[in-house]
Amino acid sequence: MRLACPIIVYARFAQPAGGQRFQFACVKSRMLLWCRWGRGKVRINGHEFLVQPGDFLLTPWAHAIAYDADARDPFCLAGIHLIPH
Repeated sequence: MRLACPIIVYARFAQPAGGQRFQFACVKSRMLLWCRWGRGKVRINGHEFLVQPGDFLLTPWAHAIAYDADARDPFCLAGIHLIPH
């Protein structure tokens, strides 16, 4: 029997400027997203999440994602992209 293990294909930190917005139409991975500090909004496949320090989000495969950093207290995010198998 062959076991498939997920692999990490990309990992990074990002801290956008206050009020900065950016998006990706189709991300072909699952991502574990962590808010290290600050605040903002993350929209995943049209569902909006308010994030603050210590929050984690796990995205589905082939997701659309948009980030809106808070104007006064922009978030710092860490993300790990996984290919499940």
